[in-house]
Amino acid sequence: MDQLTPAETRLVQFLKWTALVYALLYLFGAIGAYQGATNPTWIEPPFVSNAVASLSLLAVLAWFASSDVRRWRDMIYLLIAGYALSVIGIFILLSSPKAAGQAGTLLGVALFSAFFGGVIYWLLRQCPPHESRWTPWMPDKPLTSWEKFGRAVCIAGGVGSLVAVLGHYVLYYTGPTELVAFFRQPLMVAGSAVKIGVLGLCLLVAARDTRRHGDFINVFIVGNSFSLIIVIITHLGINRFGVVDYPALGSDSRTMMLGALGIDVVAIVSFILLKLKVDRSILDHTFFFSPLHFRALEAVAETLIEGMDESVAPEEIVLRTDDYLSSFPSRRLWLAKLSVVGLATMPLLSLMPPINYLSPENRRRFIDKHFKQDVVNKRGIYAVLQAVRLVRLIDILEGMMRFNMQLT
Repeated sequence: MDQLTPAETRLVQFLKWTALVYALLYLFGAIGAYQGATNPTWIEPPFVSNAVASLSLLAVLAWFASSDVRRWRDMIYLLIAGYALSVIGIFILLSSPKAAGQAGTLLGVALFSAFFGGVIYWLLRQCPPHESRWTPWMPDKPLTSWEKFGRAVCIAGGVGSLVAVLGHYVLYYTGPTELVAFFRQPLMVAGSAVKIGVLGLCLLVAARDTRRHGDFINVFIVGNSFSLIIVIITHLGINRFGVVDYPALGSDSRTMMLGALGIDVVAIVSFILLKLKVDRSILDHTFFFSPLHFRALEAVAETLIEGMDESVAPEEIVLRTDDYLSSFPSRRLWLAKLSVVGLATMPLLSLMPPINYLSPENRRRFIDKHFKQDVVNKRGIYAVLQAVRLVRLIDILEGMMRFNMQLT
């Protein structure tokens, strides 16, 4: 297996540190709204929740990218773009009288973002593009109707988000008096623009190729999920000291935060349903497994067959397994699906992305550590009982792979 270069290893480590730092900042930002009137920076909806959500979005991008810096190179560029948007946005807002008294804080945030973005860009430049060691299989067929519809939705959502980002800066300086007065906290306005802009860029990247870049829709969904969490926390924090009225806007803090909550819920649900439809239209070869199961087993198969005669591709292993499991009725087949979901999401317990997002070497280390070593000595009998179904699944898959190769 092609190992990472020293430069790639340094990039991986820095991305992990970046994800950790911004995850901690996200958690710290969650308590900001509970400062109440003692710090008016934190009581202006919905910019506060958007600004804090931008921290989680940058953390998610760094977290995903660190799992395979070759496969997720585009994601690293998107992360750098997020930092660039933060720095540029702050300097755009800095020249306004509204920034008086906050110049030091704004410059500090800009330098902080410039440091992380600059270091990541510098490390990335030291890593020449390499062909990804493994990418999920994609069927060779024309774009499906759902893919075309998904591309149109992503383009519309992405362009709309970028227009909203531009609107942040325009309304900060000019426009209706009541709106200009509402855009009064430059730090929160800049953070809100980063969140909306990066989410929009995720959709535009996905629109380029709904098959190759469809995972950016998942990033969009995860980013909005963290946004929803902070909206709920911020809603409770802002209104803990009483509802703040905005007569010029004909609204109040409670109504605005409930509106932000509704937008996040609609975005999450809509794009989950869209992603499910798009994936099913692409992977319409299976009768038992869903696309989620397919991708998880495909990644595991690719790891387990390393070192064997790879005359059967990982996707063929999964398709044959699907044919076998769909060939007979059983009331216990749901356990197989549940086990695959557990296998796919188990890396989350180790603060790693789902198993099909990991690089081949990270997957191998994970499987060796949790399923091929003596888990009794390391984790105790309770952990063994929890993992027994997954261990059986791994053994069955490996046996079926060897049997299929003998047939071939």
